[in-house]
Amino acid sequence: MRVLRIIPVFVVALFMLGGLPLGGAQPNQLDKGIMIDGDVLLGNLPRPSFTELSANRFTLVGLGVLNYYNESQLEKFVPLIQELHDMDMRVFTMRYSNYTTTLKYAELAAQLGFDVIEIDEPFAHSFTENQIVSVVENVTAMYPQVRFIITDWSLPHLITLYALTAEMRNVDIAVDNYDSLQYVQWNSDLARKYGKQPYTWLMFIGNRHSSRNLQAWLNATQATNSNLLLFLIDAAQKWQSQWSLLSPATPIPEIPTSIIPITVMALLLTLVVRKKDS
Repeated sequence: MRVLRIIPVFVVALFMLGGLPLGGAQPNQLDKGIMIDGDVLLGNLPRPSFTELSANRFTLVGLGVLNYYNESQLEKFVPLIQELHDMDMRVFTMRYSNYTTTLKYAELAAQLGFDVIEIDEPFAHSFTENQIVSVVENVTAMYPQVRFIITDWSLPHLITLYALTAEMRNVDIAVDNYDSLQYVQWNSDLARKYGKQPYTWLMFIGNRHSSRNLQAWLNATQATNSNLLLFLIDAAQKWQSQWSLLSPATPIPEIPTSIIPITVMALLLTLVVRKKDS
């Protein structure tokens, strides 16, 4: 009796030739992030589900400003962090306070499992340049995998932040000027100069220029090849008014026609091994 052992080499060939995705985030994929107000999460208020965010290719999800909450409330973020990690999304939090509070909660965020810590407008909170470096170095010493995004709206401050963090490979800079599209380009130019990834915050609620002209800002962010951070899924549910622009219906994926000849070629390489029973 002969036994046929079919080795599906075509599957391996497809992976090698790029015919099928290997899963997970793509190496050069830009971040598409969104901040969710912690009150929305803790109060179970209406929000996009994590499944919906994943389907719409969000890679980075913010879970509020941690220094607004006590320790018992913060424990409730832990299963949310794990859920997002299980869906191959990264998690960030925002620090919006002075140096002492920022350092305390940055260390706590890293301990809780946050992947990225955003320090929001540190100069507006009287940070010195040394204190900005101190937060990054203290957290990185204990949690080297954690990344930082430092945000500002002022061009002089952005220039200072890029120069200050030039040698810090785990730090990127984001612009949060919501009133002038030119800042998206300026931040992108600075990021390329210093070998960093540009991030653009877009406020899509309220009455700022970015929220009133959201599509133009989205286009500018895409044109400069910048990572996108969206603000905010809010408790007042203002986010719903423009959500259709940010989460277009995800079509059912089709098999690219380029895969067909690859598949045929790979099938021809299928090995059929005949083995006699002893």
